[in-house]
Amino acid sequence: MPKVKKILILCPYPQGIAAGQRFKYEQYFKSWEERGYKIEVSSFFDMKTWDILYEESNYLLKIIGTLKGYLRRVRDIFILRNFEIVYIFMWVTPLGATLFERLVRKFSRSLVYDFDDAVFLDSNKPKSVNLSIVGGSKAIKSRFLISSSDHVILSSPFHLSYCKDLNIKRMATYI
Repeated sequence: MPKVKKILILCPYPQGIAAGQRFKYEQYFKSWEERGYKIEVSSFFDMKTWDILYEESNYLLKIIGTLKGYLRRVRDIFILRNFEIVYIFMWVTPLGATLFERLVRKFSRSLVYDFDDAVFLDSNKPKSVNLSIVGGSKAIKSRFLISSSDHVILSSPFHLSYCKDLNIKRMATYI
């Protein structure tokens, strides 16, 4: 019996919710499954947190939802070796240093990093108080993931040369 190939997708939002996720990878699930891959999705934010994330209130619930996301990522660290490919969309965690990104890199067999805009560029101004919860140091996290991934996928040829130059394997493509 052939061994089942498994992909773990680490993403910000629940499946089927965010346009970027639907465009960048969710549309390929059926194709990947037809090629023999089993897909597991681990979103940082659950549906309950997604429903309030961009509201002007519910700060306590947003904090609780974010803490639950970090607990999910701790769990994910322990299962990474069970997957042939770990596919990161945007970031592993929204806030702080690159600790979780480094742990994911260390324990992943093959790491694919996918982003859909210039998240690796520095921006000192959050767009709003609501977006600042997912702001943090995305640029630093993104640059680390670009440099250390086995493959980088991006949505614009504009960033391609930057990513190929930064990536240790010079593996970057855009779709």
